[in-house]
Amino acid sequence: MSGTVQARWTEIRRAGPRTTRTDAAITFTVSDRLRARGAAEAWVPQPQPDFVLDVFRRDYAHLLRARVAVDRFMRTVDDLCETGAPARAITLVTGLIQPHALLQTTQDPTLDLPRRTGATDLRPVDVFVHTGGEEREDVPATGIVATRTSGTDCTGFEPDGRSAPRAVDAHTQMHLGELAGPDVVESIIGAADMPLRVTRDQRLVMDEPQPLVFLGLNSQTDTLTGSWSPHLRLAGPPRAQRALCRLPGARRMRSVHTLRGARRLLRRYGFAHVAFVPPAGRTPTSFSLDAPSADAFCGVTLGTRRHPILRARG
Repeated sequence: MSGTVQARWTEIRRAGPRTTRTDAAITFTVSDRLRARGAAEAWVPQPQPDFVLDVFRRDYAHLLRARVAVDRFMRTVDDLCETGAPARAITLVTGLIQPHALLQTTQDPTLDLPRRTGATDLRPVDVFVHTGGEEREDVPATGIVATRTSGTDCTGFEPDGRSAPRAVDAHTQMHLGELAGPDVVESIIGAADMPLRVTRDQRLVMDEPQPLVFLGLNSQTDTLTGSWSPHLRLAGPPRAQRALCRLPGARRMRSVHTLRGARRLLRRYGFAHVAFVPPAGRTPTSFSLDAPSADAFCGVTLGTRRHPILRARG
């Protein structure tokens, strides 16, 4: 897997006289999947909660190694102090402390090979566990950035006790996901369902941007617009990507009347090998699939001689 995925957003939050506007664009450049149990910890070595490490070690095959770049980030807070004087503070990202990040595909791609279409999902790592009546959630490995906030805010006071502008100049370090905020992260996760297309050389391509939808609670005062835009290619045959290929439906199977035709149809759908036990005493002219689900991993042998999936009808 290689390519990029970019998040762009404008978020406006209002609380009384204070308005916070964030304009941002960040890009994740994906290099490959993780291949070993400890690969996530080696890539993002900062301390992680134990429940996150457990997921890293157990589900590493769905994690993608990426580098994050902040193309643009500016957060402007405009406020009106009790004295009637305006205040404005601006937060900028001034550097990358930890550019290493992780993304995840939380399901195997599902393909309809005759139509050369499919679907998958691509998102920041979202770890959610429920143990012993306790719910814990974390969005780790988004990269760590340095920020600077300068300007004025309303933390100063006049002699009569009213809030007044005060100069600020603060430097911090934080995870990029924390800086973006939970509403933005949840919107990106909500936009993670991706259509994909299959090229003639069987590469899987994700290149359709998905809009960000505001999922926060304060829809009367807050807004969020933006997109989650992939430009990714998954190299190698679908089987190497653990893709699921859709099986032909019953109506499609009824359109073939020879065993050779049935095998040719299944090859079009991604299954070059299928076990078949011919009925005794006659040549079958109609076929069906006795499969436990509507799809199977691309490239596997369908069924066994003891438990065949391809069956003669009637």
